Amino acid sequence: MGLFPQVGSRTAEVLENKYGSIYEVGSAAKLLYPASGGSDDFAKGGAGIKYSFTVELPDTGKHAFILPARLIKNVGNEAVTCLDTMLSNI
Repeated sequence: MGLFPQVGSRTAEVLENKYGSIYEVGSAAKLLYPASGGSDDFAKGGAGIKYSFTVELPDTGKHAFILPARLIKNVGNEAVTCLDTMLSNI
């Protein structure tokens, strides 16, 4: 297993255990939709950054990218846990 699936799987495991959130781990193009020109593409190909990940907000389609104010603190805490876990596993 390479680094990317390992980091993604560990992060998904931590987020599920701590918050009950379920994340799929895999290629953004395969899990979401193919798109070019995103910041993850630029980071990897244009800026030469060694590791590039895409993380989506924890929504099942009900709110999309416009989360209600009452969810912001929880999503922020989850995002910090996500980044901390990812960085700890690289």
